[in-house]
Amino acid sequence: MARSVRRSTSPSGRSSRSSGHGTHHSSHGSSRSSRRTRGWRRIGYIKWSLITLAAITVGLLVLGIPLARAAADAESAKGDLERAQANITANNIPLARADLNSAKEHSAAAQETLHGLSGRVWSWVPFVGSGIVDARHMVDATRNTAQVAASALDLQDMVKAQEGQLVNDSRINLRRLRPLIDEAVAIGTPLTSALDSLRQVKGTAPFVGGWLADQRDKALLKLAPVEATYVNALPALKAVPQIVGADQKQKYLIAVLNPGELRYSGGATLSLAQMTADRGQLHFSKPEDLNTVVGQRQLISWEPVTDNPLHRAGPQRLSNATFNPNWSISGEELLRAWEKQSGSRCDGVIAIDLQGLSRLFRITGPVSVAPYGQLNADNLVAQLAGSYDDYRPEAQRRRHELNNAIIPAFRSRFLTGGSYSEKLTALREAGAARQFAMYFRDAALESAMSKMGLDGDLSRTKGDFIFVATQNLNGSKVDFFQQRTIDATVTINSDRSITSRVVATFANKPPAFAGNGIDPKRGYYTRWAGIAGAVFVPDKAEISSARLNGALVRRNEFTTRDRRFFFRQMLIQPGGKRNLAFTYSLKNAVSAEPDGSWKYSLVIEPQSIAQPQTYEISVSWPAGKTLDPVRSPGWTATSATSAQFSMSGIPTTTNLALVLK
Repeated sequence: MARSVRRSTSPSGRSSRSSGHGTHHSSHGSSRSSRRTRGWRRIGYIKWSLITLAAITVGLLVLGIPLARAAADAESAKGDLERAQANITANNIPLARADLNSAKEHSAAAQETLHGLSGRVWSWVPFVGSGIVDARHMVDATRNTAQVAASALDLQDMVKAQEGQLVNDSRINLRRLRPLIDEAVAIGTPLTSALDSLRQVKGTAPFVGGWLADQRDKALLKLAPVEATYVNALPALKAVPQIVGADQKQKYLIAVLNPGELRYSGGATLSLAQMTADRGQLHFSKPEDLNTVVGQRQLISWEPVTDNPLHRAGPQRLSNATFNPNWSISGEELLRAWEKQSGSRCDGVIAIDLQGLSRLFRITGPVSVAPYGQLNADNLVAQLAGSYDDYRPEAQRRRHELNNAIIPAFRSRFLTGGSYSEKLTALREAGAARQFAMYFRDAALESAMSKMGLDGDLSRTKGDFIFVATQNLNGSKVDFFQQRTIDATVTINSDRSITSRVVATFANKPPAFAGNGIDPKRGYYTRWAGIAGAVFVPDKAEISSARLNGALVRRNEFTTRDRRFFFRQMLIQPGGKRNLAFTYSLKNAVSAEPDGSWKYSLVIEPQSIAQPQTYEISVSWPAGKTLDPVRSPGWTATSATSAQFSMSGIPTTTNLALVLK
C-alpha cells in the first residue's frame, strides 16, 4: 500500500511537504541554529567582559598615576616632619616653621588624592583597598601632626611676645593669660585627630600592610608621649588662674630645701616665707631661715596626717615635718606645723631645693647678694649646703643672710626677665628629679599637679619600682657629701614573674673634720654620716632577704600611700661606705601583649641629693625571646638574652619599658 503524501500550498504559492520525517528534519536544524546563537552570545559576553576588564584596568592604571603622586607627597611630608623635629631640637625655629609648612602642603596634596576619586575607587578594589584606606589614615595623621607642632610654636611665640606684659613686678596679667590657655587647649583637637587616625591603621593589606603597620607603630611611639604630656599638663595650665587668686585670695608657704641634711622627701627646710596671691598680684612676706622662724619655741606638736607612719609622736621640730617621701603627706604635715609655729593658715606649699633653684639660675643668670658677691648655677648649692667649716659667729651670720636671700632670689629669677617657657620647662624637669613639688589643700588643684608630675608623690605603678632614700639622724650637714650608686639585677622567669636584687651603696666622702679635738660623730659640724637608709619596694613584692654589708638584717616594714618600705639605721665614718641589699620576687612586672610579646615595666624614682649618683639596671630573660629595640628605649642589649639601662649625674623619674619579641 502506497504511503500517502499531503501537500499544502503556502501563502507564496509554493507547496510544502508535511510528514513525520520532514518535521524531524526541521527541528534538528533549529537546534543547531540555537546552539550557534548561544555560542555567539557567549563569545560576545566574553568579548565585552574582556573589553570592560581592559577598560577597568586602564582606568585603574590612569587613576593609579595620582596615587603614585600621593605616595610621593606623603613621603615628602614625612621627611618634612623629621627635619622639623631636628630643627626644633636644634632651636632653628625659622627652618622648623618652613619644614612644617612644607609638611602641611605635601600632606594636603596627598589627602586630596586619597580622599578624591582615585582614592575612593582604589579603596573598593579587593586586596588593594585596605592599603589605600590605611594610607589615607597615615596622611591624615601626618597633616594633623604638622598642625600640632606649628600651633605649639605659635603658642610659644605668643608667650614670648607678651613676656613683659604677662608677668611684671610680681603680677600675672590674667587678661593676657586666658587667651594663651585657650590657645593651648585648642592644640588638643588636631592632636587627638592625629592619634585617632594612626590607631585606625590596620596594616593588613597584602604587600604593603607590614610596612604601613611599622610606620604606624613608629609614629605612635613619637606621638603617644606627646599626647601623654599634653593631657597631663593641660589641667595644671587651666588651674593657673585659680592658683594666682583669680577668683579667691590664696596663701602659700614657700620652702627652700637644703640637701646637706636630707629627709625622704628631699632636703630639710632651709628658708621659709609666705606668698599671697590676689587676682594675679603676688605678695611675699619677709623670708626667714629655720632658726629665726622657730626662735625660742624649738618644739611644737601638731595633729599627724593619716597614713604617715613617719610622724613622730609628741613635741618635735618643724624641720621634722617632711619625713614622708610623698609631698601630699609631707606638705600637709608642714602646713600643720607651720600653723602651730606661726599662727598662719596656708592653702598650699611650694617646695624647691637648691638644685632646682640652680636650674632657674642657669636660665636667668646669677643674682648678687651684697656684700657676699654672686650666687650662680655653679656655686649656689656649694655656697648654701656645703660650707659649714667656719665656726665663727660672723660666718654663721653670713649663712643666715644667704639663706634669707634665697627666696627673694627665687622670686626675682622666676617672676622677672622673661623666658617663661624655658623656666616652666626647668621646673617641670626639676619636678621629675624630685627637686620641686607643689602641694595644694584644694583637691582639684592637687589632682592637676599630680597629673603634671609636680605633686612630689611617689609613683603608684603596679609594676617594678625602685626608690632608695636616706634620712639624716645626727643633725649634721654631711649629707651634702654623700655619693650613691644603685645596682639592680633582674631576672625575668619563664612564667613572667621576676626575681630582683637591688644594692644601694652609700659612700660618705667629706673633707677632714675642721673642728677642735675629736669629731663627736653628731651635731652640726661632724663628718660622720648618721643616716636611715630606706627601701621602697614594688606593690605586692615578696621580699626574701635584706642585708647590710652582706649581713642579714631584720626588716621593720611600714606602708604609706600603698607603698611598702623598710629602713635601716647606719653610721658611716668619713671615707667609709655601706651597702644595703634587698632581694624580692614580683609576679606582675611583666605583661603579655596582644602580639605575643612580653613587656617588663619599671619606674625609677631618685632622691634629690647634692652629688651625682649612678643607676645600673641589668635584666636577663629566657631563651627564645629577643629584645625589641624600637619599643625598648633606653635599654642596650648586652647579649642575646640580656640588656642594661644606665643613668648617672642628676637622675630623673624614669618610666622604662623593656619589650621582648
